[in-house]
Amino acid sequence: MPLSAEDPAAIGDYALVDRLGSGGMGVVYLARSSTGRQVALKVVHQQFAEDEEFRIRFRQEVAAARRVSGAFTAAVVDADPDAVRPWMATAFIEGRTLAERVRAQGAVRGRELRQLAVGLAEALRDIHRAGVVHRDLKPANIVLSGEGPRVIDFGISRAADNQTLTMTGRVMGTPPFMSPEQLQSPRDVGPASDVFSLAAVLVFAAAGRGPFDADSPYLTAYQVVHEAPSLDGVPAGLRAAVEPCLAKEPERRTELGALLGLLRQLSDDDVPGEVRRTEAAYIETVLDGRGTVLDGQQTESATPPAGERKRPRARTALVATLATLALVAVTGGVVVALRAQDGGGTPPDQGGSGASEVRTTLAGGAPVGWQPWRVRPLGDLDSGGDLFCRVHRDSMYCSGDTDRPVRRIRLSDGKTVWPDEKADFNISAPSEEVLGVTDRTVTVVRTKYAEGAAESTHRVVGLDPRTGKQRWTTPETDVSGTADAQAGGIALLAPTESGPGLRALDADSGDELWTFRPPSSLQRDLGKKEADCLPYGAGARLYALCAPVGSPEGPSRVYALDDKGGTLWTYDSPNYLDLLVADGDSPVFFTGSETASGADEYSSVVRLDARTGKAVEFTVRQPSNSSVSATGGALYFARPDGRLSAYSLATGERQWSRLVNHDGLSAPVASGDLLLGATPIGQVVAMDRRTGKELWVTKRHAEDGGDGSREPRVHVVGRILFVEGGGPTLFSFDGAKPPKL
Repeated sequence: MPLSAEDPAAIGDYALVDRLGSGGMGVVYLARSSTGRQVALKVVHQQFAEDEEFRIRFRQEVAAARRVSGAFTAAVVDADPDAVRPWMATAFIEGRTLAERVRAQGAVRGRELRQLAVGLAEALRDIHRAGVVHRDLKPANIVLSGEGPRVIDFGISRAADNQTLTMTGRVMGTPPFMSPEQLQSPRDVGPASDVFSLAAVLVFAAAGRGPFDADSPYLTAYQVVHEAPSLDGVPAGLRAAVEPCLAKEPERRTELGALLGLLRQLSDDDVPGEVRRTEAAYIETVLDGRGTVLDGQQTESATPPAGERKRPRARTALVATLATLALVAVTGGVVVALRAQDGGGTPPDQGGSGASEVRTTLAGGAPVGWQPWRVRPLGDLDSGGDLFCRVHRDSMYCSGDTDRPVRRIRLSDGKTVWPDEKADFNISAPSEEVLGVTDRTVTVVRTKYAEGAAESTHRVVGLDPRTGKQRWTTPETDVSGTADAQAGGIALLAPTESGPGLRALDADSGDELWTFRPPSSLQRDLGKKEADCLPYGAGARLYALCAPVGSPEGPSRVYALDDKGGTLWTYDSPNYLDLLVADGDSPVFFTGSETASGADEYSSVVRLDARTGKAVEFTVRQPSNSSVSATGGALYFARPDGRLSAYSLATGERQWSRLVNHDGLSAPVASGDLLLGATPIGQVVAMDRRTGKELWVTKRHAEDGGDGSREPRVHVVGRILFVEGGGPTLFSFDGAKPPKL
């Protein structure tokens, strides 16, 4: 667009060349420096330049944007927030916006969609690592350059550590891509809001329309706050990754690091409406209530199943509610002030006298053809044996006891897909333990116990998830515990050679990617001559925990590793640390001590922020034989004496503690308003997340409680619960209709 007569010839040291566009906040020009460098120069409108509150905002914008640098963002080149008309220049990214691309060519598909999704998630990761919340991620602010997508325009972003400035009566953003909290409570907007916006953008790219698409900003804002997203036309793999990110409550959305790991695993062949039936294009779709592919034989239908209707457009019946919406002109988009009169804007777990009634059953989808089932995957042998399962897509991948191979068990009917159930049991076979699962590989640790050998030998093996056949393997080693972590498609292993360090393998190919070696100063810093490092995974992040060999007192050092083996940050503790659980991408370590009676206990907990390494440390004094979980922003300890305690992972404050009348209750998982724990005899106990009060308990599903060497576990997929009970027994039931006692 050529310059007009009203446009200046130059701003600062930059000659204006062309108009790139204009919006509510200002005008963006293509400009050239004295050295010939092209920049995108944004100049704010005069009416905002005269608003001191806006100037404060713009200064913060510039400061925030300067802190962001990455392969998928546009760097700030120059700025003058104190000019008569404040301006900021960023690197000029040549290319169409995502909005223009979809308008011209329709939905994004295949490899292009995967690269877009991963690039945008990495861009947000860089933005959040800089302590910035973008607040206006939308297709018009994403440029598709030759080197990949670029996130631009921090026009309404703010530093995440500055919560004070929100212009009175205004909510900044563009409704179809805004989060519910951005519409209702702008001061509470955090990184989870950008995750919501990212999910909405990816739905727009994949389906050609956003998940909230009404005839006016009023109706769109109402849908964002109150209605379920429309995900028709979104490929199954992408849908499984982004649907949880569109939750109304920020704390229930997938953390960005974990989301990035899921997006990296997307198949380039994932398409809506059908699945190619060749082995090369084999795709296992996630169980999302709309269809599933079992062994590539059943195709997902684009038509919702019986009993389920497409979300209707908002109609005249909403007029009374919409009368509470106010539309105001704003900078950079539409400002919507929502006054929800039905209480729907307050998450049920916020507590307080105005808290809504607890929902006592689960909501969500179920796999096509699913019926309640109960199986004993190890047969009648070793009825008290161990069982540990990981859920991925449409299956559970379960490790058995000694001399047992990994089994793939279908979620829809409990059938064992592999190995062949009719195969003879080989008592001399090595045992296998599931390390991690991607769409292309099941990574297992295979241990062989040789009679008379001083030590067992181990291999890390990649199995084809469709057939169970071996795809790759590492050489044998006699080092115990060669593998302990997998995250983001990378398996992190202890090295076979001497000295502290870790090896990273591509989980899908077995190729070695990089080696992590701590600096030579580590041993000196730890005060010992010899140190060792152990690998840990949390969400999509990898960590190395290094400590002196043979010293349970400490000190310890934690290294946060990037996907190339570099160090993001370190954390030093005077105590010996051990991994307790993972809170999304953040590791939660504990320190131990001995009580007066000689019993071991968890004396304190250390949660490390995945982005910064900042620690939250608090005292717990819980028996070390407690079952522990981190879920829904809280840390839970289930003690053997039947006491269940909840602590805030953000502050360390104990939220509640109560006795539960169930022996051996597992540490619970959170789903909606519920906490769900299981007992060794196969009962599931549902409790109120806010108080721990028991809401219901199911009938017994197992013949016995096992030998006490393991704890039961609960997996939640939509509204369906899959439970590892005693025996060991696996069973499933509909959480919307639990088989209560």
